[in-house]
Amino acid sequence: MVKIYVISETVLISRLSIGRFIVHRQVSSCSFYINVDLVVQLGDFTRARAVVDDEFIAETEERVWINWAAPEVLRRHRYTTKSDVWALAVAFWEVRLDYQLPIL
Repeated sequence: MVKIYVISETVLISRLSIGRFIVHRQVSSCSFYINVDLVVQLGDFTRARAVVDDEFIAETEERVWINWAAPEVLRRHRYTTKSDVWALAVAFWEVRLDYQLPIL
């Protein structure tokens, strides 16, 4: 069995933060792809939104991925790049624990 670990989480987080006006809203371990050069890339932008002020308020009926959701997403359906970084940290945690979700 081959295990691939992300070497530099800070590089990936900073690249996610550079695109400040895109809120991904569905960062999870399933959202990452590995190309032929073994470079990890973020994909699956089906729920992504372009925002002006780094904030997107979703409708209350909208589906929330609670395993990776930041507290502000659970309370107020408020998505930001910071909530994406939260979800990214949970995804890293999940990968480090061999794909077992942390108990929240």
